[in-house]
Amino acid sequence: MPNSIGNESLMAVQKIIKTKEPQIIEYDLEMHGKTLTFEGRHLYLNEEQILIFIRDITERKKAQQKLIESENNFRDLYEDAPNAYFSIDPTGNIRNCNKAAEELLGYSKKELFKTKILDLYAPNANGKNKARELFKTFLKGIEIKNEELQMKKKNGELIWINLSVKPILDNVGKVIESRSVVININDRKIIEQKVEEIARFPFENPSPVLRVNLNEILYINHSAIELFHVKVGDKTPEYLREYIEQATSSNLIKEFDLNLENKVFSFVMRSIEEFGYVNLYGRDITKRKIAEEELKASEENYRKAYDRVTFYKDLFAHDLNNVLQSILSSVELYSLFNKDIVDSKKIEGLLEIINDSALRGAKLISNVQKLSKLEDSTLVIFDVNLHVFLKEAINFTKNKYQNREISIKVEGNSKINNVQANELLLDVFENILINAVNYNDNEKVEIFIKITEVNMESLSYIKMEFIDNGIGIEDARKEKIFKVGNREFKGNRGMGMGLSLVKNAIESFGGKICIRDKVKGDHTKGSKFILIMQKSESKL
Repeated sequence: MPNSIGNESLMAVQKIIKTKEPQIIEYDLEMHGKTLTFEGRHLYLNEEQILIFIRDITERKKAQQKLIESENNFRDLYEDAPNAYFSIDPTGNIRNCNKAAEELLGYSKKELFKTKILDLYAPNANGKNKARELFKTFLKGIEIKNEELQMKKKNGELIWINLSVKPILDNVGKVIESRSVVININDRKIIEQKVEEIARFPFENPSPVLRVNLNEILYINHSAIELFHVKVGDKTPEYLREYIEQATSSNLIKEFDLNLENKVFSFVMRSIEEFGYVNLYGRDITKRKIAEEELKASEENYRKAYDRVTFYKDLFAHDLNNVLQSILSSVELYSLFNKDIVDSKKIEGLLEIINDSALRGAKLISNVQKLSKLEDSTLVIFDVNLHVFLKEAINFTKNKYQNREISIKVEGNSKINNVQANELLLDVFENILINAVNYNDNEKVEIFIKITEVNMESLSYIKMEFIDNGIGIEDARKEKIFKVGNREFKGNRGMGMGLSLVKNAIESFGGKICIRDKVKGDHTKGSKFILIMQKSESKL
């Protein structure tokens, strides 16, 4: 070992003797032509003994680096997006925004963070007045889509924007912030105003203009003749009659889109009630529709990238914490047993738990790496023996909670073995069992696992029911606990992030998961987690 590393380890030993607190060092070594990263964990046992664990963390470091790169890519996507993004809190303060928001309004981020969002709208009916009503809608948790308003730039210029707002709720359904998308449509609105001006001279208008009633064409300009292939006196096309009836019955302006001649046209229909006809003004919006579809696809890819990064981060953080907790618990027991000089078999058992947990941590890192390589493709699904993973998960749970009395019973046909899944099925079982123990106030934790075969839509599925005697889950919270990012409801027992990972994994297998009360109508008696996965006919 190089002198520099030896000196660093010696300093850690000197510090632990002084403070009696664990010390951790990391260092790189060249071995077999490769650079490997190791972790040295120094633990104080007594005045004469210090325990040092050394393990290879090369793969973990690579996984962490990949996660950092993914988060940086997500941050770049947000900052460099062509549209303005805002995050607004319930009091109207701007929590976050991107570069496009600064460019749109002419303010710096520092200035925007000191400004109420409503103060950025124009002082008119299409600005602040409308924005104030939409803000009330947002506070009710209702999503807002494609509303057109006027905002006021720093230089006083008024611009038209398209606003969409998605409220973000906490675990009790209270609005905590928004995801707001603002699109500059000022050029489009100027064009629309010019079209309306041109429409005053229908015959010269390059866009289609018609005057019709339910029965016949009363007027049609040249552009509309080429588009509808009708002339004055012809019967009104059937596909226009429904819109005409709606406009005349309500005496309101009707707007709708039509696909004509391989193009998309937007029509405004105005009813002239006293004369019994309607005027139609159309415009070609094909390019705008194509741009909207491209934007929609871009936003979908952006959302998928964000969800993918979040999924990997939560999977790694949550499950690795379980592994480390098991190791630390065993180390503490080892220290106690070592002082009392008890049976060496107990010591060996604890060391075996530590070793198994370390291997499980390495396996977790491997799974995260596999998932990250499949970012743009479907997760690989293959035949898995559920009993092998279930047994391993049960052993892991009991070892993790050695100070709890836990009874886990499994009932089912022994011939029911294989399902369509992958390595994440082990994480699914472990997270469900760990939650059943964490959220259980009984002296004895009882978990009953029932495995049956069911048929749905001519296919065979395996149904697994995890039934516990824990504190239960209220009906209003049964769906929320599966949502990624939802902060769970059970106080200091943990965030419960594992359940959102469970749902993600099960759905990636093509399966389903739901929660029911152990005793119907009384959630306080415990919970029942139901998994449905497709059965595999192969024999492993």
